[in-house]
Amino acid sequence: MVYTVRSSFPVKIATRHRIVLLLVLLLPLALLISIKQGTVTTSWTDLFATFGLTEHSVDQTISTILLKLRLPRLLIVAATGASLALAGAVMQGIFRNALADPALLGVSSGGALAVVLILAIGVAPLSWTSEGAFFLPGIAFLGGIIAALFVYSVARRHDFLDNTVVLLLGIAINALAAAAIGFITFIVNDAELRGFIFWMFGSFADTDWIYLLPIGLLMLPSLIFLLCMARPLNALSLGDEDAVYLGFNTEHIKKLALLCVVLCVCVSVAIAGIISFVGLIVPHLIRLIVGADHRFLLPATAAAGAVFLLIADTFARVVLQPSELPIGILTALVGVPFFILLVFKRYSEKL
Repeated sequence: MVYTVRSSFPVKIATRHRIVLLLVLLLPLALLISIKQGTVTTSWTDLFATFGLTEHSVDQTISTILLKLRLPRLLIVAATGASLALAGAVMQGIFRNALADPALLGVSSGGALAVVLILAIGVAPLSWTSEGAFFLPGIAFLGGIIAALFVYSVARRHDFLDNTVVLLLGIAINALAAAAIGFITFIVNDAELRGFIFWMFGSFADTDWIYLLPIGLLMLPSLIFLLCMARPLNALSLGDEDAVYLGFNTEHIKKLALLCVVLCVCVSVAIAGIISFVGLIVPHLIRLIVGADHRFLLPATAAAGAVFLLIADTFARVVLQPSELPIGILTALVGVPFFILLVFKRYSEKL
């Protein structure tokens, strides 16, 4: 049974354009508010002066915090949020399943297991260098693509319609990866253990400008490609046969889209660890607002994902000052109840 989610109220085309524009305009506003928040208080005057918008003199410490710590971090957070949300929307389109999510289907945990294994054997450190900026994303990509191809191959045998099989496979992959990661963290020394645990819960604490290198060269092209998938995904929502009649190579589309999804997700995993439910919550809520037309759904989801994760990251930084709450814990606290509500909603609709 194909499960689709339509807008909860009629939305005109012009209104959808305005909603997308509003979400895009919210992004710089969210960045501006987020960069001001932190353990060190900064004024709006210092903020504007740091970026050359006023002539006011700024303390060097404040300038360093804003330009070298907060700005790169928030750019990475925004890119990660957009990637995870967009990946979720595309996976829901490919599998025609509103519960599809990179984390739930094992892509994130597969990438995380590969990274943890490499870190544990000492091939790469948790901190990055310019020479190794693509190494961890590459390793995460291998782990994620193996998990994704496994789920894809089984889902294909069931014509992508048996949602229970797909979700159970994702649960099995997540459980297996969690067990393997747990075993690895058990055998490493105590100094490495805290770094592993903090990274696995999802954190942008140690990010800097070097992390934007794989984002710009790997994640950004994948994001652009996925944003151009609106027409093929709209055709796929009608069913594979109808999409073929409309002239689309469905297998080619699914494989390319899945490849870009895995690349986006695994770069984010290599940078910040596992951040769950962004790809489930954001696309679902945006679909309720703008409807299932991917021409509006994809850009709106990407912008909303960036804004959502910026808000979550800001909350994670300030709620336990001077400590920092891992952002993956925060998104899970929001996402788990949301996921349960979706499951109950689907169950009640089948009765």
